Amino acid sequence: ATPLEAGWNEVSATVTEVLFLGESQTCSVVTTGGTAMTVKALSATGMPLKAGDPVRVRWAAADACIYTEWAESDLNKAAGSH
Repeated sequence: ATPLEAGWNEVSATVTEVLFLGESQTCSVVTTGGTAMTVKALSATGMPLKAGDPVRVRWAAADACIYTEWAESDLNKAAGSH
């Protein structure tokens, strides 16, 4: 496997749910280590995923958002906004 460029992160995961919300596609995934993650992408870049699909989640470290507390509205923000 090719090493990731500096500033990028990647994990293996399994899709648990896929939702299309307006302009974005939201996927719930669980990493191989058991961590649940919510992944958002613009619908135009969406892929035909379904629950149970194995995936690799990759993101630029500069684009990552981590919440210790959140309101449901935080999870529904447009992809790419923090």
